[in-house]
This record gives sequence, structure tokens and C-alpha cells, in this order.
Amino acid sequence: MYKKWLLTLSILIFSKLSSYGVVCNFDGSRLGDRLHFYARSKWVAHKYQLPFHIIPPPGFLRFYRFNKTTPILDVDRRDLRRVRNEGEIDREGLFALHWQFICEGWGTYHEMSSWSSMMEDRAFRDGLREDFCYLREQELIKPPEGVTSVAVHIRIGEGMDRPPRSQKFFTLKAEHISSSQRIKRPPRYRDRVRGIDLLYPMKFAPPQFYVDQIKRLSEMLDHRPLYVFIFSDILSPQKLKGEIESRVNLPNITFDAHSDESKYRRIYHEDFQSLFNFDCLIRAGSHFSQMAHLAGRHKIVIYPTSYFWYDECLYMDDIVTEVNGEVL
Repeated sequence: MYKKWLLTLSILIFSKLSSYGVVCNFDGSRLGDRLHFYARSKWVAHKYQLPFHIIPPPGFLRFYRFNKTTPILDVDRRDLRRVRNEGEIDREGLFALHWQFICEGWGTYHEMSSWSSMMEDRAFRDGLREDFCYLREQELIKPPEGVTSVAVHIRIGEGMDRPPRSQKFFTLKAEHISSSQRIKRPPRYRDRVRGIDLLYPMKFAPPQFYVDQIKRLSEMLDHRPLYVFIFSDILSPQKLKGEIESRVNLPNITFDAHSDESKYRRIYHEDFQSLFNFDCLIRAGSHFSQMAHLAGRHKIVIYPTSYFWYDECLYMDDIVTEVNGEVL
């Protein structure tokens, strides 16, 4: 009890004395975006050896460990100076990173520019894993023993975003589409209500991408027994699981997903923590699964780095496969 009180007091004293450094202001309305802000802000402080602070975290973020170990500044986020690029970083007062700096390439075919540097710093990533620990009891997804476990995170946007416009499933393979036929935005959609996948195509990869990558992963692993759990924000996860399972159609794979009733509860914190329990991760460009990749120790991670449209189909392209941190 005494040590906890002393730690709290030292954090408060340090935060009052600090007059410069990076402040994470947790911009964004969703868990993945806020954790992304935290990771990127902490990386800038780490890279430039600057003090790192956070403002009082909103909502359920107050139950994450970083809320107990990082100096907290009670300042109005509107009063913070915002830097838009690394050229504006200095030691003159407190500043936060502008969302254009934080989310460079957000929704396009780029990963953030500091991604490779962060991925190469194992100590920094392990520190993030500690920071991202949730301090309240949770019911996490724990894969069965004796099989290779695969977490598949599929962002649908159901209930919060406009419906995607692309087809969910299609049979034409990307290698059969010429470069002249590949476009970044379908002209026929310009005068229609835009789907969320037109704004952020890398976040909203169609289910067909995951079908293809589950099959490829099974082949890579010589079709050994796999346990595949479908994590998604969709309100009917059992239906999505059935659609993917029927199209993968491999006897060595056991599929699982949340019950449809569970999706009406707020379980995204449990889902985020559960992603760390799996051997493999298949993801797109959602910050939610991106942060699980960054802070995790998955043996195999599969994700795309570019995209294109053909007709009404969104294709993920330039697929990266990491095995024990090394790109194949």
C-alpha cells in the first residue's frame, strides 16, 4: 500500500515539474485509434528521448496499466501545441502529435512510416504489451491446447459506419487481373453514397481476403490441426463464421466465433486482450489489430500493404507474411 501511494505521489510531482515533452491526448473515438495514438506518441518520446505524459484517459482506458505508470498531466487538450511532422519536434514546452502525424497513410495502402522502426525494437514492443494490460478481470478467449491457434480480425463497421460497398466474396484471383484494370477508386461509386471501404479500404478488407489467407496459412503449416477464431465487430458473428468456414472447407480447421448475443455487450476490450493468446494473427489495416500485432509475440502474422479495386470487388495486395518477426 505504501509503495503504491509513493508511486502515485512521484508521478504527480513529476508531472507538475515537467515543462516539456510529448503528451498523448488520446484523440479518436475508438479503442484501436486511441491505443494507436498512445503507441505512436510514446515512440516519438522514446526516439527523441523526451519526457512522455498522458492526459487523464477517457472511459475504459483508465483501466489500462499505462494509466498507473505514466505521468498524467491535467491539461486541456485544446491548449496543447500540435506538431504535424518530425521537423516540428523540439524541447520547447509540451506538445501533442497532430492526427495527420499520428495517422499518416490512414485508410490508404501505406503503413505508418515508423512501423518498421517500432517493430524492430523488441524492448519497446514488450513495454507496450505491459502498458496495454487491462487491470480488471475479463473473460478472454483461450484457444485449446495441442493445436495451432489463429486469430482472424475482420473489421465490418456494422452499427457504427456506413456499409461497405465491395462484394464480400468473389472467385476471380488477383493474379488474373492486369495492372491496367486495377484502380484505386471505382468511378461508378463517385456519384453514389460512399461505402466505408471506399474511405478506408485497408481497414475494411472483404471477407474473401481472410478466406484466401486462412487457406494459405493452412498450406504453409502442412494442413496441421488449426483452431481459427473469427473476431469481428459484426452483429451476427456466427453467420460470418459460417460463410467463411464453408468457403475455406478444410477438414483440419475448427472455426469458432462469439455468439450473436454477446456482440450486444461491450466486449472489445476482451477481444483486444484475447488476440495476444493466439499463435497466429491474420489482420488488415485496422488500428485495433495493428496494435495487437505491434505489442504481441505472434509466431506468424499475415497482413496486406496495398489494395486495388476491380469492378465492384476490393482486393488486398502485396501480402506480407511474418514468421517469428522475419518477413518471408
